[in-house]
Amino acid sequence: MSTYGTMIDRIAAELERSDIGSASTPGVIGSHINDAIRQHKSRNWWFLQGPTSAALTSVTVASDSYVADYSGLIQLDSLRVTIGTQLNQLDPISFNEMELLHDGNSQTGEPFKYTRHGGRLRLYPTPGDVYTLTWSGLFEEATLSASADTNDWMTHGELLIRHTARMTICRDYLRDMEAAGACGPAIVGAIDALDREHMRRSPTRTVRPRL
Repeated sequence: MSTYGTMIDRIAAELERSDIGSASTPGVIGSHINDAIRQHKSRNWWFLQGPTSAALTSVTVASDSYVADYSGLIQLDSLRVTIGTQLNQLDPISFNEMELLHDGNSQTGEPFKYTRHGGRLRLYPTPGDVYTLTWSGLFEEATLSASADTNDWMTHGELLIRHTARMTICRDYLRDMEAAGACGPAIVGAIDALDREHMRRSPTRTVRPRL
């Protein structure tokens, strides 16, 4: 497992530039590591897919059809609502379809449809009570700041983030285009390796025999 401080020190050693960042003083290197994470944050790899758990829930407000997006949500893969003790999948529909359903309709009840628009959800029908929503999808990692901080990018995505940060430091700070260009193959290789691992971890289709 790698940490923020460990990665900073390694990049500093690779560049032979301890003056631009260290575990105790992140400096330029620390900023570029967090920039690299933001650059790749929307990739749909297995380690970025938030599990459906109690930690990823929010609640509706009675008589209000709108719900704010879950904090840090990048991509929503599924949304479920708890009715009694049962978790029910909500069906996604388009913004226009939702507008038509709500047009002149004041119906309230147990929601079974949703749409995302403008950083929030809209539900149909309008919740008649307080319901728990369970979110699953891609979520942003917290910004790294302390030397001991770590996240999935520091472990599973370590190669990609380290090579990307080193490339942008060379390009944007050191103005060394040759060194920046030399990082390109390493970045491509890291992405390919993560793609292969993602496919290996993904469910495979089973071919059913004809009856």
